[in-house]
Amino acid sequence: MNDADIVLEVDGKNIPMNDFVRKILAGMITGSVGELHGFDENWKTLNISLKKIIHISLDSLFSELNPQLDINKCFRTAWMPTL
Repeated sequence: MNDADIVLEVDGKNIPMNDFVRKILAGMITGSVGELHGFDENWKTLNISLKKIIHISLDSLFSELNPQLDINKCFRTAWMPTL
């Protein structure tokens, strides 16, 4: 790979990188993508978007609203028939 201009932005903020990090990231990205079927070796621009996936459990959501609330007990009471 020839030199590539690589920019790292996190939430719209430009994150400066030293030469070592720039070379490592550019090499990892172009090396990985270059192995994919249909990748054009004469590329001009390569864009990758990475978004964090946030997992929220009902238990943690309800405990923030009411720390004394036992969500498991509430669901058992509301959804399970009494035997």
